[in-house]
Amino acid sequence: PLQRGTQRLFCIIYLAPGDYHRFHSPATWRLCSYTHISGHLYSVHPLAVKWLTGLFCLNERVVLKGKWQFGKFIYAPVGATNVGSMAFVFDKKLHTNIQEDDVLL
Repeated sequence: PLQRGTQRLFCIIYLAPGDYHRFHSPATWRLCSYTHISGHLYSVHPLAVKWLTGLFCLNERVVLKGKWQFGKFIYAPVGATNVGSMAFVFDKKLHTNIQEDDVLL
């Protein structure tokens, strides 16, 4: 629970299809755990976000949980149309948007 006098901050960064599609940490922090949540790959264009309620909760994502100098830190990259595949350096076996019949090299 959030204690009185504390605040939560969040930021959504939209990468248009022509943008660079690698993500980097916005702060120095330590990863403690992660959860892969499979889902859809709907467009995350700002107009789609307004139209489809809860879009970020419907799309495939990986929730990275950790700690930083101010306490708890959560970072959640979200898949989208044409950019659904995510790979992570901390776990080479974690791949998103992979069909059962796909072969991983």
